[in-house]
Amino acid sequence: MEIQLRLATADDAQALATLAALTFPLACPSYHTPENIARHLERVLSPERFSEYATSDDYHLTLADMAGSIIGYGMVDYREATDPIVREHLSDLARAAELSKLYVHPEFHGVGISHGLLDQALGAMGERGMETAWLTVNQLNARANAFYEKSGFAIVADKIYRVGDVIDDDYLRVRRLAD
Repeated sequence: MEIQLRLATADDAQALATLAALTFPLACPSYHTPENIARHLERVLSPERFSEYATSDDYHLTLADMAGSIIGYGMVDYREATDPIVREHLSDLARAAELSKLYVHPEFHGVGISHGLLDQALGAMGERGMETAWLTVNQLNARANAFYEKSGFAIVADKIYRVGDVIDDDYLRVRRLAD
C-alpha cells in the first residue's frame, strides 16, 4: 500500500467532498440527524468549499492519495481566529494557526495516515512562521481526543461548535510548535 501525501488542487474538490460525507458523520455524536449533518457538509465540506480551500493562501490542504483514491486529508487554516474563547487562550494570534480538519477513511484507521497528515500540517505551519497550533474536537470523540493528546495537544478550554442547528461541546486544544 503506497500512500502519497500531496497538496490538494481544485481538481480534487469533488473527491474530497465525497470523502468528507463519509468521514465527518463518524466524528459526530450519535444525536446528530442526517439532515443536520447534511447542512454542515453543504456549508463547510462541499466541493465548492474544498475548491476554495485548495486554491487560497489562507489554507494548506494536504491529502493522502493511494493509487488515485483520496483516503484522507488534513487542513490548516491560517486566518486569524475570531472566536472569543480561542482568542482568550492564544497569546500571539498572528503566530497561531488552526488544524481545521484531519480525517481518514475508516478502512485506513490505525495505519499511520493521520500521523503523516498531522506531520505535514505542523510542518507547513512551522514553515510559515507559526509558533502555536490549535484545534477543536468534540468532547465525545474519544478516538480523536486520544490521538490529539498523544500528539501533544493539551486541552485549554471548553468551546462550542455548531453543526447545522446543533451546538456541540468541544475542547480547545493547543500545541506549541517552537520554543
